[in-house]
Amino acid sequence: MLFNISRDTEKRQLRAYVGPLMQSSEIKNSAVSATVSFENFGETPARNCSVTSHFDILPFPLPKGFIFKIPDRVPYQFKQTAMIYPKASIPKAIEPTRTFTASELVEVTAPNTQRAVYFFGIFTYTDVFDAIHSTKFCYYLNPYGITVVSKNKSGIVGTYKWTECDQYNDFD
Repeated sequence: MLFNISRDTEKRQLRAYVGPLMQSSEIKNSAVSATVSFENFGETPARNCSVTSHFDILPFPLPKGFIFKIPDRVPYQFKQTAMIYPKASIPKAIEPTRTFTASELVEVTAPNTQRAVYFFGIFTYTDVFDAIHSTKFCYYLNPYGITVVSKNKSGIVGTYKWTECDQYNDFD
């Protein structure tokens, strides 16, 4: 029994732990984009990596226990069979984009808004012990962190900050 406990502890200490790193964002011609990479914070490589993500406009702030739904046909998926080594990130950041209507973006960037753009998803990978893990992530377009460069007929152009949601973010 003590051997099994020791082995489980060793696996938890040595395995890969992969999490998201939001890098930059912009709104251009009503398209919202996010540049995100995933870094291995663990001690061993992660392999068979894949991410499924989705943008959506949801209530702001989210009700406690909100259930995130990723559609069956998501607009952005990424798969990489190569490894993510410890203390490294995927070789190329992913850059998902979704186009919203101009009125939707005006609604979510207005002062005292009741809705926000959310970017959420699941990153899955296999560790060196052949266990499959997943990392859920969620960020929202912070209505207080938006720098609007211009507003025109085609929409809002500018940069903004993503803020981590207070739920759905976890490492498995």
